[in-house]
Amino acid sequence: MKKIPYLIFICCSAILFCFSSCSKIDDEESYEGGIEIRMRNANNGNDVLDLLAISTPHTSPFTFAYAQLSITSSNNFALRAGGGTTSSIVCVGNVKDLGKITDIPNSGWTNSDIAVKPGYGYIIKHRYYEEFYEGYVIDTCYYARIYVVDWIVSTSGGILGATIRYQDNWK
Repeated sequence: MKKIPYLIFICCSAILFCFSSCSKIDDEESYEGGIEIRMRNANNGNDVLDLLAISTPHTSPFTFAYAQLSITSSNNFALRAGGGTTSSIVCVGNVKDLGKITDIPNSGWTNSDIAVKPGYGYIIKHRYYEEFYEGYVIDTCYYARIYVVDWIVSTSGGILGATIRYQDNWK
């Protein structure tokens, strides 16, 4: 008779352990595959993140297509693309972490600056398009995902930039 309460206790403990373990694994997976960096805005050093750099199939080996991300003095993300390519960005809203950014939206893309918001996710699309002789065309998109962890704040309270997590060549 004394074994029944003991067995109930063991079963409940095992169930609680399983649920707490699953929750922790889910949190760890949401950050898997990303890199965390601190980016200063244009007023405080203007850090630039090189994203989606690819070599193009031009005859010259020195031609590269790239996208660069920076934070403006007004704390917006700014994109710059080179190598005959275009880049655009979309905010996917408030997300828990980098791994929770899973789908590429069909609308909302912009080439303009976009507000940096802690707790929000973003996707950058880098489109490489090139036409060759005899009708041969390369039209490819590369994606990077970004999660804004928090602001970098000075001792006097001003915003110096943001801590972000990103995954380059995501899809």
